[in-house]
Amino acid sequence: MKKTISIIGILLALTIIIVLYSVFIYKHSDFIAGENRYYTLYENYQSKNKIIDLETDSYNNDIYHLKVIQTEIDNRIKTIAGYKQKFIKKVDDIKNNRNFIENYLKYIDELTELENNITIEKKHLESKYLDLIELNNFIIDHERNIFSIDKYIQDIDFTCLMLDLTGNQTNDYLNTIRDVRLKVDSIGTQVKYKIEAEKERLALLERERESLALLKAKEKKEINKRELLEPKEVYSFSNSYPFIEPDLFYLPKIESLNEYPTNINNSWNQTKYINPNAAPATVKVKGYYRSDGTYVPPHVRTAPNSTKKDNLRYRP
Repeated sequence: MKKTISIIGILLALTIIIVLYSVFIYKHSDFIAGENRYYTLYENYQSKNKIIDLETDSYNNDIYHLKVIQTEIDNRIKTIAGYKQKFIKKVDDIKNNRNFIENYLKYIDELTELENNITIEKKHLESKYLDLIELNNFIIDHERNIFSIDKYIQDIDFTCLMLDLTGNQTNDYLNTIRDVRLKVDSIGTQVKYKIEAEKERLALLERERESLALLKAKEKKEINKRELLEPKEVYSFSNSYPFIEPDLFYLPKIESLNEYPTNINNSWNQTKYINPNAAPATVKVKGYYRSDGTYVPPHVRTAPNSTKKDNLRYRP
């Protein structure tokens, strides 16, 4: 009997210890605002009974780590502001520089990267906004001091308001970046089409030039071929006068003519006096040039002798 009582006493003591441990010592946890929040059942029970204490130790010591969240939010807002400055500089580059198609492609990539980075930061801020709401509810449920609760609520409300303003500005940045990116893409596409059209025009001109060169070469070849087939004239005397044998000239009979035709500048339109008592013209003279440049055509004359009276041009 005593042994049974002892066992029951031990079990009862263990039960009491377990209950006391679970109520006062064992800490339960909830994952709130990005971290685990620990509390005992007794603390949770006490939080239902709010107190008024001007010494806001919980807020002053920041036992709920609100400042950690606020610091992270401030850093992400500064990061977004840095992206904004990069965007403004990029817009200035787009407006002021003499851009080529490679520049437009580079601008599109850089603007897309900026848009993605700002979008990531915006999502983090939205997550922190939800963390603040969650932490606010947790503080209201587990904090006993009403003054500490009020101070926490004021800080959380101010931080949420700042997040709202930052979110609206971030949305404006993103919309502006998208508009600029689309405009740059459109301009780049137009420049690309113009470059392709210019390349096609130059290629067409080059093909036309090659065709014209081939045509000229073909014509030149035909001309050379015709020149080889056509008979060539024979030239004599260094001044390129055609050579004609003297016996091909018409030589008048002196016995039946009173006028002897002569050639002045290759013309038969003029005549000179002929001596009717002249000797027969039996000497042929080839054409030649005088010292003054005058050309004397082939002709006949009397044989040389001791008198001039039988010359063709002698006048009594």
